[in-house]
Amino acid sequence: MWREATVYLRKMMEASNQENCPANCSGHGDCHDGVCICELEFQGIECEDINNAYFVAFGIIFYLLSTCCTIQLILCIQSDFSRLKNPSFQKALKVTTQKLLYFLVIIAALSRALYFSLQRYLPETWASNMLSMYYPLLLSCFSLVVCFWAEAFHLSDKQHSNPGFLRDSFCYFILFNVLLYILLVAQFITMETLSFDHQLLSNIFNGCFAGLMTIEVIFFLVYGVEVFFKIKGAFTVNYHSTNQLPAADIGQLNVNSMGQSPDQSHDLSVIGANIKSVDVSIMHQSRIGLLFQGLLQILMVLFLMLSVTEPQWRESLPVLKRNVHDVLFRIVEVGLALWFPCVLWKSRSPESLWMLNPTRLFRQTRDEEKSQGSKKEDDWLLCRKRAPTYDSTTDSSRVEKELECWICYDLQRTDAGPMIQPCECKGDVACVHHECLKRWLIESADNPEALHCKVCQAEYQLKTGSACIWKGFQLKQGFFTALAVGIMAGGPVAVYYIMEKYPSDVVSVVSIGACILLEIVCLKYLGISLCTAYNRASIASLRIIGKMVNKQETIATTTTSPPESDVTATASRTEPSIAIVSVSIMSPELSSNVVQVHRE
Repeated sequence: MWREATVYLRKMMEASNQENCPANCSGHGDCHDGVCICELEFQGIECEDINNAYFVAFGIIFYLLSTCCTIQLILCIQSDFSRLKNPSFQKALKVTTQKLLYFLVIIAALSRALYFSLQRYLPETWASNMLSMYYPLLLSCFSLVVCFWAEAFHLSDKQHSNPGFLRDSFCYFILFNVLLYILLVAQFITMETLSFDHQLLSNIFNGCFAGLMTIEVIFFLVYGVEVFFKIKGAFTVNYHSTNQLPAADIGQLNVNSMGQSPDQSHDLSVIGANIKSVDVSIMHQSRIGLLFQGLLQILMVLFLMLSVTEPQWRESLPVLKRNVHDVLFRIVEVGLALWFPCVLWKSRSPESLWMLNPTRLFRQTRDEEKSQGSKKEDDWLLCRKRAPTYDSTTDSSRVEKELECWICYDLQRTDAGPMIQPCECKGDVACVHHECLKRWLIESADNPEALHCKVCQAEYQLKTGSACIWKGFQLKQGFFTALAVGIMAGGPVAVYYIMEKYPSDVVSVVSIGACILLEIVCLKYLGISLCTAYNRASIASLRIIGKMVNKQETIATTTTSPPESDVTATASRTEPSIAIVSVSIMSPELSSNVVQVHRE
């Protein structure tokens, strides 16, 4: 009985409170102690005014997201245009996975930005349709990623160094998207023609999108886990075939894979691989990105299902909890689309992105791409001095060449430290001045692979010393770093004065949002700058350990012309020669081989 009395008194108090609130909060909020607590989309004493700050804030976020993806798409097209031997815009606009993802995210972000900008001016049906348009566009992006990973997992002949578009899974991608947009068009038609409750129709179609997203996220996580967690699939077979496993390993794999299914042979290839070949950094990046997107999709499915059942539970929740639900819902929507420009940040080089090239999980692939990639004319290795050529028709010629540094090519230099052999290279790139190599490592400090030789892939032997981070800053870098610190310190102060001078919700939201974005950009630049400076300082304090070269090497080259004479050169191993014989006289510090020339 006491319980029933308590419930009755509570209802009476709520009724009395609502009587004290003006206009009963216009049906857009709850009344507490005579004060209206408005829903997120409304404001004012009677909750009858539109909350401009809410719509402006999320509208700006989606406009910025669309602008960012547009810039990335333009850079991607420009990069493809510059790579063509015969440049043409038609070929540069060829559809690829990367370009289509950018385009779909642009359209999705624009649809949601227009909704927040024009919602108050649009009819209810149009606003509801524009609100639902966001989900099939994102589902198209996710289905494209799933199909791309499925091809990487199943197709061993797929080229990952130049990610193009879908091949065998294109039909499945088209079928899934046809179903998506049939539902979207059906929603547009039914909302405009039928006289049913528009909210009920919107909930039905949102439930369909939630069901399709549930199916999609299952495949997204299945293929993502197989490729980036278990590191299985056809792309691993392609990697091992191009990186020349030892004969014993290949034979063992072939023997074990006889009578096995393709998936089992893929597993065997992974077992035979060297675990050191996996790039731990790229592996962790891919796993974090995969789990983050998977979690966001699961949350989106839950929010969509809650929106379907909203009439049953919304009125029973206090307005504050409903507002928290709405804000979290919008944040998840932003995160779903924001994930794509983040993982596709290298718009000019899609082959270096883990999402479009799973072989980036392997360290050796990264080294080979750098050493065997596009050959530029300013490459120090390709532009080194060439030895004089010899005419094979002359009777004899002799050219003597001394050891030289492959960086400075200065034989008389004495201020660059001793000449050393820091790696396993032979020939023209075997020797280098200690200070020349040290300076080159400092200039390449932002590249973690610079501590390896680009030719033989041997790691330089370094002796650590004490590093001072301030010595790693260059003049230009130090200036921009100080400027970033100043902007980070002055941004909040500027926002405070703007809000004091212009006390408006719109101005406050815009200024705070711009300040947050500016702080994020400056913080990212500051982190990169400090890391680069620390790497420079640490490398500057290192001492490179290598084999000392005390005496100069003389290379004597002898050429013979008679084609009918048999000439044989014998060194540590015998190799036949027909027209040209090179005889190398090595110093004791470099070689102990004895070279003899025999004529018959």
